[in-house]
Amino acid sequence: MRLAHFNCVDSRRLRVAIAALSTMVLCLAAPASAQSIVDAQRVEFAPSPDHNATNSDGSAVVQSYALSVSVSGGAAYATADLGKPAPDTDGLIRVNFSGLLSAPLQVGVTYTATVAAVGPGGSAPSTVSNTFALTTTCASTITSSGNTVGPGAATGTVPVTATCAWTALSNDAWLTLTSGASGTGNGTVAYSVAANTLTTARIGSLTIAGNTFTVTQSAACSITIGSTSQSVAAGGGTGSVAVTTASSCPWTAVSNNTPWLTVTSGASGSGNGTVGFSATANTGSALRSGTLTIGGNTFTVNQVACGYTVSPASLSLPYAAATGQITVTTTAGCPWTSSGSVSWLTLTGAATGSGSATYTVTANLTAAARQVTVTVAGKQVPVSQANATPPRPPTALRIIK
Repeated sequence: MRLAHFNCVDSRRLRVAIAALSTMVLCLAAPASAQSIVDAQRVEFAPSPDHNATNSDGSAVVQSYALSVSVSGGAAYATADLGKPAPDTDGLIRVNFSGLLSAPLQVGVTYTATVAAVGPGGSAPSTVSNTFALTTTCASTITSSGNTVGPGAATGTVPVTATCAWTALSNDAWLTLTSGASGTGNGTVAYSVAANTLTTARIGSLTIAGNTFTVTQSAACSITIGSTSQSVAAGGGTGSVAVTTASSCPWTAVSNNTPWLTVTSGASGSGNGTVGFSATANTGSALRSGTLTIGGNTFTVNQVACGYTVSPASLSLPYAAATGQITVTTTAGCPWTSSGSVSWLTLTGAATGSGSATYTVTANLTAAARQVTVTVAGKQVPVSQANATPPRPPTALRIIK
């Protein structure tokens, strides 16, 4: 790997490189061509010529870069996985490694470093960098050491108080940094937590400005309901079902058969709760079933049909004007109506539950009987009315004195 020359005596570049006194800018170059620097922050190097090359199987020749820090003239001290960042526009790679080292740098110790290109075929280290040392420590803190979340997807933030540059990284795949992966001075790190589909709790962490922030996520929710079905009367009714789950587990309840079956209370909740529901009267001719989905569970509501009988089932009326009733017998709560009025017959009546429809007919003074069919509680009732019997003519007519 070719190392980029970084002239640390150049005051302009030195001001750019040293972003804070707490971390180090590692100016990778041959020791003879660059002076030792203090309070370093970043490593700078030319990528491997094989940075974008691939093997015959399509895998990358270089998969990552690894930083190795040693005490100058001594043993290895710390390592850092630099990933595989894209080069800057000038062709060099620069990485802030202050939060990536496996061990913090010690004040007053002189270090050197190498960077190795790592791939399936092995690793290729650079020559040793110029020396560097840390002369002051960075004061960086986070406002809390961790957070506990429920099993669902979640987000959070961590305020950072610092006097220097810092970085943040996730140590677990289900924790993702959404903003604040690096900063200088005070700042905020935002993260997201994927939903936990496991039946056990899990613990992950973020490393923020050298501090560990722990995220504890509870196990996937187990939600149960008190029963799986309930029957309601033909005329309609209400009911309820209990929900049991952990206090951190959210749930919802929806009807799959509106408008006759509706959720009246407990449409959502967290932890234990109760869902209330209501069913309208079943005016059809057959049993019907509907369902509620409660916390992923299916709850079935069965309802028999309203039965209606009418009496009399038909009317045969004399020619004279008359008023009468057709009686309806049904279950309480079952609604019904009547219809079928014509010019000579008026029918009125509607109720919920048993009741009567009233009819009124005018006298039939026509030469023929008349018929009509009316509807009461969904039943067809034939109505006929006789006409008045016409008189027979007199006979044996004669005039007498």
